[in-house]
Amino acid sequence: MVQTEAPPLAPPAGGRTGVRRASGWGIGLALLLAAGVVAAGRSGGADLVVAQTFVVVFTSIVIEALPFILLGALVSAVIAVYVPERTFARVARLPLPLQLPSAALGGFAFPVCECGSVPVARRLIARGMHPAAGIAFMLASPILNPIVLASTAIAYRGLGLSVEMVGGRLVLGLAMAIGAGWVLGGDTAGELLRERAEDRGNDSDPADGATRRSS
Repeated sequence: MVQTEAPPLAPPAGGRTGVRRASGWGIGLALLLAAGVVAAGRSGGADLVVAQTFVVVFTSIVIEALPFILLGALVSAVIAVYVPERTFARVARLPLPLQLPSAALGGFAFPVCECGSVPVARRLIARGMHPAAGIAFMLASPILNPIVLASTAIAYRGLGLSVEMVGGRLVLGLAMAIGAGWVLGGDTAGELLRERAEDRGNDSDPADGATRRSS
């Protein structure tokens, strides 16, 4: 009997496309930044000062945001690997009016910023939650996580307004996140979260399959 080996499975095309796109954006930004510095250096001293200020501000923003983006990716990976899928299955079976406050209250558990909340919300949606609940999480997490609430209390402690400011931030933040999710929740999941062009025809991506099932 002749035995033949099965060809190795190719990695999902969508992942390769996403990596190439991210690399292209990074290279493009680096070249644009370098071109701006060179042009300012040749044009004169005043423009050089402006270019240096731009580089300092741009670099500081990147350095401040990068740790939180990495933290968001880390939380997303932990959810994908260590949190049982049945946990999200129970939440996904809830009606949308209960999914929204659950997702918004989930912001207490994840100290991520606006950028870091995106991969976490994407992972929650891929596990079966309604996209409107993912939006509620993205809006609530940056303003309701423990680090932000603690910093708000410290900032207003000298004025004696810690309790009022933290309570106001908590109540208004939850109301805003749940309200936005409720408005967007009138559409079906398929209308809120459309399939990317590079993922069409690729059924090997488990996250993409979970997203299609949620619609």
